Amino acid sequence: MSEEIKDIRNEYSEQIIDDTPVLPTPEEIAAEKKAMKRVFSRCGWATLLLVGSALVMSIILGVVMGIFGNYIEMIQSNLLYINEVMVGLACLIGALLIVKLPKSAPKTNSIGVKAFFALLSVSIAVSTVGNIIGTRWLLLLELFTGASTENQITSVLTDMDAWQLIICAGILAPIIEELFFRKLIIDRMIKYGEVAAILSSAVLFGLFHQNLAQFFYTFGVGLIWGYVYCKTGSYKVVVLLHMAFNFIGGVLPSVILTDTTGLAELLNSTTEFSELIPILFAEYGLLILAYIIYIFGSLALNIGGIAVVLMNVKKIKLERGDSILTAQEKKHAAMRNSGMIAAAIGLMILSIIAVF
Repeated sequence: MSEEIKDIRNEYSEQIIDDTPVLPTPEEIAAEKKAMKRVFSRCGWATLLLVGSALVMSIILGVVMGIFGNYIEMIQSNLLYINEVMVGLACLIGALLIVKLPKSAPKTNSIGVKAFFALLSVSIAVSTVGNIIGTRWLLLLELFTGASTENQITSVLTDMDAWQLIICAGILAPIIEELFFRKLIIDRMIKYGEVAAILSSAVLFGLFHQNLAQFFYTFGVGLIWGYVYCKTGSYKVVVLLHMAFNFIGGVLPSVILTDTTGLAELLNSTTEFSELIPILFAEYGLLILAYIIYIFGSLALNIGGIAVVLMNVKKIKLERGDSILTAQEKKHAAMRNSGMIAAAIGLMILSIIAVF
C-alpha cells in the first residue's frame, strides 16, 4: 500500500473519530434535569406569586373602599386603571423569582406587514375555537352542578368606559403580559427547546387569567404568540399582535355597543315591524352598520386564519434547543416540578371559585 493511500486512510479514520458524538454521562444528564426543573419550577412559582400578589392587593383595595366610603364612586369609576396598575406591580413581584435565572433570548428576525396580519388572523381564529370550547365547558358545568355560571370577561367589557378599555385592555395589558409570559419566561425556558418553552408559557398564560371560559382561547393564542416570539425574538412584535387582538376582539365591539339600552327597549317594544325598521335606521343606523361591518370583518379574519393554518401547518418547525435531554426527559422535567404543579392546582382552584 502506497504511503499516499495510507495517509488518506489515516486522515479519514481521524475524521470519523472526531465526528463521533460523545454521549453525556448519567451525572451530566442528572445535572441538566435538575437545572431544567429549577427553571420551570421558578416560572410556575413566579406566576402563582403574580396572581397571589394581585389578589392580596385587591383585598387591600376592598378594605380601603370600606374604610373610605366617600371615595368608593371615584375608585369604581377608575377600577380598570387601578386593576391594571395592580397587575403591573404583581408582575414585577413575580419577576423577582425568575429575573436572575440564566437566559438565552431567541434570535431576532423581522417579519413583514403581510406576515403580521396573517398571524393576527390566525390568533383570532384560534381564539374563536377556544372561546367556543370555553363556552361549552361552562354550559356543562352549569348542567352538572345546577349553579348559574357566567363569563366574567363579557360582563366586565360591556360595563366599562370606552377609554378605559382602550388604554387598559388595548395598551397596558399587552405590554405587561407579553413582558412576563413571553419575554421573561420564554427567555429562561428556550434553552430546553421551543416545544417545552411555548407549551409551558401558554399554560401559565391561560391559568393566569383565572377564568375557565377564557383559559382555552388564552392558551391557544399563547401558543401562537409564544411561537412568534421564538421565531422572531421580538418583544415588540408580540406586543403589537396582542394589542391588535385585544382591540379587535374586546375593545372594538364594546365601543360599538357602548349605549344599546335604547335599542334594546325599541326591539322589545310592541311597535309593528314595518314601523320599527325606519325608526331603527333613523336612530341607530350608524351603530347597526358599524356592527354589521365588524361581524363580516371578524368572519373574514377567522376564515383567513384557518386558511393560513391549513397552508402552513406542515412548515412549522420547532428547535430542540441546546439541552442534552431527550424529549421524554424534557417533558418530565417541565411538568414534574413543584412550581408548575402548584401553579396548575392553585390557579385552577381560583378559576373554579371565580366561575361560581
